[in-house]
Amino acid sequence: MKYLTQFIFLLFSISVNSNELPMLSDLTSLKWDNRIILVNDVQNEESILAAFEKNIIEINDRDIVWLIIKGDHAFSNYSGTLSEDLLNNTRDRYKMREGQVILIGKDGDVKSWQDRLDLEGIFLEIDAMPMRQREMQN
Repeated sequence: MKYLTQFIFLLFSISVNSNELPMLSDLTSLKWDNRIILVNDVQNEESILAAFEKNIIEINDRDIVWLIIKGDHAFSNYSGTLSEDLLNNTRDRYKMREGQVILIGKDGDVKSWQDRLDLEGIFLEIDAMPMRQREMQN
């Protein structure tokens, strides 16, 4: 049941963002187009997936691509294919601890490190960014 829920949510996320995108092997290719939420090796990935699903409108409005890393697997709302190198490239670059959450801005810089997912806090932080302020005005 756990994997079925994840699979259905993944299919839903892909269908929402059904543009044909290149294979994602490094997060730098998302720079200037997307903000990124990285979630590393959480024990409760089902509740994280549920939080992302519940907030899909807010996530899409803020151009967020999220990635949950769990062992040798990744779950994401990225509509293209995830490369096998993506996990290693991401782990090498960010050196995340278990359960850690990182917010990366459109400029590619790390904006915050958290010990748990707080989407409301992340949304507030994003909404205070100058680039997001301009997006909301347009």
